[in-house]
Amino acid sequence: MSIIGKARGRFTVAAVIGSVMLALAGCASGSTGGSTDGASGPGDQILKILTATEPRSLNPVVDVGKGAGNIQRTVVEYLIATDESGVPNKEGLVTAWARSSPVTWELSVREGVEFSNGEKLDAEAVAQSITLTRDSEGILAAYLSGVDAKATADYKVEVTTEKSLGILPDILSIVPALPPKYYEQVGRDGFGTSPIGTGPFVFGSWTKGQSISVTRNDRYWGGAVGYKGVTLTWTPEASSQVSQLTTGAVDIVDNVDPTVAGQLNSADVTVKSRLGQRTMYLLMNVFEPPFNKVEARRAVVQAIDRGAITSLLADQGATPSLWPPNFGSSTSGGQNLTVSKDAAATDFQKAGVSSIPFIYTIGRYPQDSQMAEAIGAMLGDANVKVDLNGLEYNTFIKQVLGRGPAGLIMIGIAPLYPSEDAIAQTILKTNGVENYCADAELDKEVAAVREIDDREKRSARYSELQNEVLNDRVCVMPLFNFQDIVAVSNRVKGFEQRADQYIDVRKLTFT
Repeated sequence: MSIIGKARGRFTVAAVIGSVMLALAGCASGSTGGSTDGASGPGDQILKILTATEPRSLNPVVDVGKGAGNIQRTVVEYLIATDESGVPNKEGLVTAWARSSPVTWELSVREGVEFSNGEKLDAEAVAQSITLTRDSEGILAAYLSGVDAKATADYKVEVTTEKSLGILPDILSIVPALPPKYYEQVGRDGFGTSPIGTGPFVFGSWTKGQSISVTRNDRYWGGAVGYKGVTLTWTPEASSQVSQLTTGAVDIVDNVDPTVAGQLNSADVTVKSRLGQRTMYLLMNVFEPPFNKVEARRAVVQAIDRGAITSLLADQGATPSLWPPNFGSSTSGGQNLTVSKDAAATDFQKAGVSSIPFIYTIGRYPQDSQMAEAIGAMLGDANVKVDLNGLEYNTFIKQVLGRGPAGLIMIGIAPLYPSEDAIAQTILKTNGVENYCADAELDKEVAAVREIDDREKRSARYSELQNEVLNDRVCVMPLFNFQDIVAVSNRVKGFEQRADQYIDVRKLTFT
């Protein structure tokens, strides 16, 4: 049995006991999900969502994770709305946009919208939301580099960009609408514990380590939703996901462990799956030995068998992939090099590489340690020594942000908006979140693509750039995508699985 196979289906005693206790608690309380807290009727229901981990912050500028986003977005909306496919539309807070020059845009702001504390969402609030996000220390700041905004009328905003930026509407779809006065009063961290927004719900409470609750905003500009509130809880344990959903303790599990998805299909639960946006990558720092020579980077690609890695993770729903699904679709990874340990050994020898430091997470992604060990063994077969260094995620991310350590890094990256540009901004720019590949020449190429207005033409040009990165520079190796699996109680109606993987709570109702 493989080292990965040995870990399948294994749960700790504590997890099993915890699951049994949760199931018993659900039975004892007569829980049927969608708790009414003593009231009756669908309008008094509480939607209960279970995710994998507790959010770090409820400030969307600080925590951009999917689990956090599902509760953040009940309260805080984003400037430009998107449809289920992730394409910007004019149904949200910004109702129109147009370019008056290659570097100047005019936005029209929806009139009559207020934040839940009574502040107006006007042009000044939208302009400050853009500049506050741009000037933050969070990940979103990198996407707004060179962008400025100012109010030109009560509901008109002028946005200027340092360079032509055809992708701007997509970028504004990840910029949160922030109440300027309140944000200045409480600051970034204060907003993260008690957010205020224009959304369909109002923040209620956060009991650390247990749950987050929001209540219906009866003055919501889009019309009050048909139920009372939302409660978010979390657990990484697959067994607990099953017990809580099947006993009715929760209504939606938004990040179902693929190993238990089959146990959830029933007359009472609908399981939906689609190819996830998150891709597992190997990044190689081209600026430091051992990967400052292209032969060493080519050797890595030739040494690692994507198909073998994916087959080891078959029960996790892993699918060989290039980038996220809308950034190419080649199951070979888009790299022209074929797997050959002999060719890899030859290239490692040419580059003078005998050892490789390898940093990865422990417990962040399904069986990430086992994946790293399997990759290390494949590289070892090409006659190099691999120094495995598994780290807890918070320690790991501090080390790899920016231009991090030398060597090989395994990381999962999901685009913040469903576009090739989101990945380019993350790993293909010198000021990207993870910059192991980019230089001034690549910066120019990415900037030129971002100027293109037409989505199809922009996508075609990104495909050409992708080929350069994967086959000429050879600094990134996409491994695979996981399936995005959501399980929904059949008491809940109106759920649609979106490309960005967020739950649109406005469309949900209870039977």
